[in-house]
Amino acid sequence: MWPAVGEPECGRAPARASSGLFPTAPAGRHRAHPCTPFYQELRPSTHAVDTACAKAMPADFEEIQVDNMAGKQASQYTRRAHVIPASTPRHSELSVRRDLAAPLRLSVHDYHVIDADPQGITVILTHGTSFNKHFWELIIASLLESQDVRKICKRFITFDAANHGDSALLNRGVLPTKACWQDDSRDVLETLKHFKVEQPVLGIGHSFGGGALCHAAMMSPGTFLSTIFVEPILFRMKAQTEGVAQMALRRRDVWESKEAVTAAFGRSAGLRDWDAMQLQVYIDQGTFLDYDSKVRLKTPKEQEAATYLAAPHPEILNLLKQSHGRHHFVWGSESKVISSENRESVEAILRPPSTSQVVSGAGHLIPMTHPSGLSDILGDLIISLAGFRPKGKL
Repeated sequence: MWPAVGEPECGRAPARASSGLFPTAPAGRHRAHPCTPFYQELRPSTHAVDTACAKAMPADFEEIQVDNMAGKQASQYTRRAHVIPASTPRHSELSVRRDLAAPLRLSVHDYHVIDADPQGITVILTHGTSFNKHFWELIIASLLESQDVRKICKRFITFDAANHGDSALLNRGVLPTKACWQDDSRDVLETLKHFKVEQPVLGIGHSFGGGALCHAAMMSPGTFLSTIFVEPILFRMKAQTEGVAQMALRRRDVWESKEAVTAAFGRSAGLRDWDAMQLQVYIDQGTFLDYDSKVRLKTPKEQEAATYLAAPHPEILNLLKQSHGRHHFVWGSESKVISSENRESVEAILRPPSTSQVVSGAGHLIPMTHPSGLSDILGDLIISLAGFRPKGKL
C-alpha cells in the first residue's frame, strides 16, 4: 500500500520530442509541484496545468505503441503500450470523475505470450497505492519461465490507475483532487471490455489494487474465472490511513537528477528489504524528468494521499462473504498494514475452493520484497486453474 521511504521519490517529462504516448508541454508552461501541508486540503496534483492536449483528444482515442523487447522477454511475449479511455460513471454511481476538464485516460501494457494456446487465460493485474504497472513485469517474466504456466496463460494486461504512474502523466491538469476506489473498480472492467477480452480471465491485485479488483469481481461476478488478492485493502482503517496520507504529503518528491534519486532510494530504510530489480524498477519507472529539468515521482503525492483516504467499498467484506467465486488470498506474515485479526476475519468467510496463505517473513509489499516467492505462489494457483476454463466473450 505504501513504502516507508526516508527520502521519497519523484519524476519528470522532458521538453523534447514526444515519445508518442505523452504530449510535450509548451515551452515555459510549468510551475513547481504544490506542497500540501494538510491532507484535508488536497490541491490539484499537476506540475503543468495545461489541458489543451487532453481536451483536443476524443474520448474514444487510443494510441498504440509496439515495444521492442530484448533478451529473455523477447522469447516470452510481445508487449504493446496503449492509451485508452478510463471509465465514466453512470448517473447513480459514486464517482469523482464528473465535470472534469477532459476525459481521463489509462496507460496500459498488453503482453501476448508467444505460441500461446488461443483458448488460454487472460490475466489482468492491478497495482498498489503509489506504485504502477511496471512492478508486475518481473513477475510476469518469472511466471512465463514455467512451461506449465505458458501452456495456460495467453495474455497479461497491466494498467496504471488513472492518478498513478504513466496514467497520472497523461491526466495532468485534469485529475480530480479526490479519489474514489469505485472508479478504479470500473476501470478494471472497462479495460477488459475495451480489449474485447474473452473468458477465461484471472484477476491479480496488490494492496489498493487488490481492493479495487475485489469490488470489480463483486460488481461483475461472471467476469472472472478466479481472483488472487495479495495483501488486499478490504478494511476501512481511518486513523491508519489518515496518518499515512499525512506522511505521504510530507515526503520528498523532487530531486536534481536520476543519480540523486538512486542515492536517496539506496539510503532509505523503507526500501532496504526490496528486491534489487524491483528497486531499480522504482527508480526507472516510478520517476520522470519534468519540464523544469527536475526528477519527480510519476504518482503525485497529493494523489497518493487522496487514494489512501478514499478507502475500499464499505460493504466489500459482506459482498465477499456472499460471493460464490474462486478467490485466493496471499498475506505477509510481518505485514504492518493488514493485522492478523483482519486477515483471520477474511479467512473466516472464505469457502472452498477459495484459499488463503501466508508468506513467511514478508510484509505488505510482497511484490517488491519477495517477487520470486510470489511468482511461485501465483504460478501454482494458475496451474490449479488448468481444468476450469469457460469460453466466450465477457
